[in-house]
Amino acid sequence: MKASSSNHGPLRPASRAVRRFVLAYRRMVAGALAALAVVVGISALEPADPATSAVVVAAHDLSSGTDLSDDDLEVRHVPSEAVASNAYTAVDDVAGESLSGPVRRGEAITDMRVIGTDLLAGYPPGSTLATVRIADTHSLWGVEAGTYIDVVGVDVDGNRSGKILADDAQVVAIPESADDSRAGSSGVSVVVCVPEDAAVGLAEAATRMQLGVIVSADAGDSHR
Repeated sequence: MKASSSNHGPLRPASRAVRRFVLAYRRMVAGALAALAVVVGISALEPADPATSAVVVAAHDLSSGTDLSDDDLEVRHVPSEAVASNAYTAVDDVAGESLSGPVRRGEAITDMRVIGTDLLAGYPPGSTLATVRIADTHSLWGVEAGTYIDVVGVDVDGNRSGKILADDAQVVAIPESADDSRAGSSGVSVVVCVPEDAAVGLAEAATRMQLGVIVSADAGDSHR
């Protein structure tokens, strides 16, 4: 019995020391464990960063007809769900193209913003493009790609009264800005999307009339 007591005797002081340490610092240990649990819980509740995608945007304000260069463009990463359809993702894919309308700094460049070979994509069946020369450049104030306009003709000889030649025509591109130094007394060219018969009428009227545009509050309602 004495031998057994001598074998376990050295362990008892160490056991008592551990118990005293735990009892003395139990509140500190419990607090540390509680704090760790809170940190782990908050980390688990934090939402994951949203997925992003690269998008080419205008590096500064750009006017209609601009031939895009690397200095005009930059790539930004935006939430994937906010990316516009058919947006360009690399500068090389769009550099060298021409803008169909003005673009603001930071605006994404899409296929609808450049003058391409398939300009009628997305327009109603039977549509065609007509280029009209607008004599009164002031009537183009505020007009840009996507704007719906009425094209009016005025007889230069004064033998006939003015009339609407094409109503609710959507502007596809303005190759020359209304304040472009190239736009003189001859006016500014505007590309519009109209039915084929209206395009023929506009071409015929251009030989004997001065053309202008009207933008009304109801313009484009039939397309919405």
